[in-house]
Amino acid sequence: KIMKSIKIALKIFFLSFKVDFINSCIVLLMSILLGILPYLNTKGMLMIADLSNNSSLQLIIISIIFVISASLGTKLINSFNNVFINKLSTKLEFKLKKDLKEKCTKIDYRVREQSKFQQELRMAYNSINPFGLVKMNTFIPLLISTIITIVSLSFVLIKCNIIIWLFVLILTIITTILRNKVIKKNIDDDRDLIDERLLEETLLGNITNAESYAELRINNSVNWAISKWETQQDKLFNKELKINNRFQFKSEGLSFISHDFAFIASILILVFMSKLDITAIVVTFTAIQNLVNNFYIFSTELSITKNFLEMFNFYDNIFKYSDCELINKQEKLSSPKLQLSFKNVSFKYNEKYALENINFDVYEGEKIAIVGYNGSGKTTMLKLLLGLYSPCEGEIILNGCNSNERVSESVVFQDFAKYKLSIKENIYLYSSSLDQTDQNMISILQKYKLDNLLVYDANTILANEFGGINLSTGQWQKLAIIRAKLKEKYSIMIMDEATSALDSYTESELLNEILDEKNTLLYVCHRLVCVKSFDKIIFVDSGKISGIGNHDELFENNLKYREIYLSQAQDYIE
Repeated sequence: KIMKSIKIALKIFFLSFKVDFINSCIVLLMSILLGILPYLNTKGMLMIADLSNNSSLQLIIISIIFVISASLGTKLINSFNNVFINKLSTKLEFKLKKDLKEKCTKIDYRVREQSKFQQELRMAYNSINPFGLVKMNTFIPLLISTIITIVSLSFVLIKCNIIIWLFVLILTIITTILRNKVIKKNIDDDRDLIDERLLEETLLGNITNAESYAELRINNSVNWAISKWETQQDKLFNKELKINNRFQFKSEGLSFISHDFAFIASILILVFMSKLDITAIVVTFTAIQNLVNNFYIFSTELSITKNFLEMFNFYDNIFKYSDCELINKQEKLSSPKLQLSFKNVSFKYNEKYALENINFDVYEGEKIAIVGYNGSGKTTMLKLLLGLYSPCEGEIILNGCNSNERVSESVVFQDFAKYKLSIKENIYLYSSSLDQTDQNMISILQKYKLDNLLVYDANTILANEFGGINLSTGQWQKLAIIRAKLKEKYSIMIMDEATSALDSYTESELLNEILDEKNTLLYVCHRLVCVKSFDKIIFVDSGKISGIGNHDELFENNLKYREIYLSQAQDYIE
């Protein structure tokens, strides 16, 4: 695992050179200098110790200045190195996220809908952070710096006393192994608290979320919710405190053994060997401190690389998905009749038919309603038409061509997007070349009875968290419809339960307006009373077409259609 992690770190390291070659070179150069400086510092201390007995004050002062310069140089270079690393890390993070987004645009929509893919995508995005994949950028420079320091200081210590070097090396290796186990245990203990933290966040969310708080307040349950959150918070705090105290105790103990005990034991070895002098003490103290610190850094980073491997796998998993053939959207409006045909189309979810043997035709300018029970396959039919899904059997013909050659459509989905953008951007998102003056926007808002938005500036963000405003579901749905209607150069309007959040009067007004337009309309809904005036109604039942015709024909010839219509009509009357 460690070797695989190092290979991944090298891959990220070389990627950083592609992202910013100059910054990467500077970081590498500074890492080499940081590896050399502890050796120079130790040599300077040796010079002071050697000169203190039989040299002039001037030479001693020069040596002290040399040591101070090496120490200050280390801090200064380290500070500059962090600046360049942060700059490089920011660019690298942007690059990794950009590559991930570009890959996602090439993955089949049917795959992207799956909960497994969505979970993997969340994990991939979460892995791209300053403490995740981006941190791997610093591992190789740190590895180079640490190895240089360890080798150079080992050379100094061996020259002074090889027995002390062997003793310190063995002790450091043992404490490093133990420290890694302590770190692993702490990480495992911390992971065990994930569910506890999630529960605490959920209980807190019940209080801070506006909708849930309103319900709790109305039902006199706010104190109960606060009490439940506080109980969970105390429970989580006690567990975290216990884990942190245990980790701190073990870490401090190992630190004492690797630093203080190693130095004391080394002095005793020198006394026993009758080699105790100021030079030996200086070399021993300086070398031990630097050696142990660098071993600690090296082992800690090496231990963390195992987590990098897991994070990289999350990221790399997305790139293992096959690219789908990108749909080439073209318009072919030269024919007087724009034909859309489903020919023996079938589609499966997990080997179970969602649609089976679907056949129908749509001509230019027709107003088609697709109706049926919830879950009957209406939305799946639209996704096949839009190219988001591919038929398992049969084919879809658009304008005389296979559906890979697209016509231009404008769509309002059932789960429409609520863009956290300005009012103006929400209106003109699909129509950048239209007149976007304030007067034109005012006319649009008045036309669709969104007058209450006129009191706000056109650049007001539609999200409370950005200092803006929130809209009702009906208002959001009106904006989605406006966006679709303002889209430039579309020949088919597709609406999937697009008026479900509107009142019946507004819904009726909007449908009458759309029915008067020249564009072809495919309108999916489950309220049959809304589609009496449509040219053609396709009644879908359990993934199959139960009937095709206008309202009068279906009402007379299709028993299920008649039963649903009469039931819904009675609800409207009541």
